[in-house]
Amino acid sequence: MESKNAKARIHVSIFMLYLTLLPISTALSGIIGGVSIVNYVAIAYVMIAVFVSKVRFRLKVDNSALFLYFAYISFSLFWNNNLSFNWYVSTTLLSAITAIVALSDDYSEAETAELKRGVIGSFILSVFVTLINADSIKRMRLNISLTSEMDINDFACGLVVIIALLMSLLYKDKKFNVKAFLALAVCVAIIVFSGSRGAMLMAGIMLVAWVVMEAVNKKYLPVIVLAALGLMLLASYKFLPEFIQGRLDLRNLIKDGGSGRSDIWRAAFNKFNESNIVRKFYGYGYGAFRSAVNYIAPGHDRAYEAHNIFIDMLIEGGLVGLTL
Repeated sequence: MESKNAKARIHVSIFMLYLTLLPISTALSGIIGGVSIVNYVAIAYVMIAVFVSKVRFRLKVDNSALFLYFAYISFSLFWNNNLSFNWYVSTTLLSAITAIVALSDDYSEAETAELKRGVIGSFILSVFVTLINADSIKRMRLNISLTSEMDINDFACGLVVIIALLMSLLYKDKKFNVKAFLALAVCVAIIVFSGSRGAMLMAGIMLVAWVVMEAVNKKYLPVIVLAALGLMLLASYKFLPEFIQGRLDLRNLIKDGGSGRSDIWRAAFNKFNESNIVRKFYGYGYGAFRSAVNYIAPGHDRAYEAHNIFIDMLIEGGLVGLTL
């Protein structure tokens, strides 16, 4: 019976592997076909979870919003007049399905501990990948490349997810977990060296929100944690590459419009204002931002993505999608 149960719950171990590889997912593209090997891990997880372990989709408090969002963007594919079922669309849909299955499942204490090991493994792997690509920092900013090159913003945003999970480990048996704090500090440092301003902003907002919520509950240790991180960043600023310092300079940010992002967003808002009432409410369909806005910067030959999840959803999902 125990052997049968262990076999039936093997999907938990596969999900742990998925969590471990997730931050470097697009850097593992090209091993099998044109998509990341992480996609195949996700497919294996969903298939085994649903058909072997009999995990059933269930609306729960912690997955209802994601379930509704996934259902909506799936239906929106039908009103995308220029649908291209590329890796971006397929990966996002697969990620949503994976998340819904994971949130529908119930985990034992041992399985929860196993998933936490996956988070730790993800951190260790991210640090390792950063170290073997560290020479790129000397030239400009951190660049991640394994079997293929990865958008550094995607890598940095993956680290933000790790930070969120590490925050849940900062207290172990009601005692401050120094190891989790050091791991969190390393993640913040890597994000800074990545030069990803979006990831820095997300991590900052998340940490501040955490401190405020803990302070409301009269837990003041997070305030000390955030202050320590802030002091570490200030002390290390002068050691950052000149390019990174330039990206963090508010004057440069205003001058270049966020590396041209303000021009993309302006074009997106113009498109939204020009759209009819149906498109304003329901958008142009998932994956349609490029074809709908069709913003091509001077000197370039292809349309740009939104570089902002909220503006992206405003165009692709309309006001309904943005609300979800």
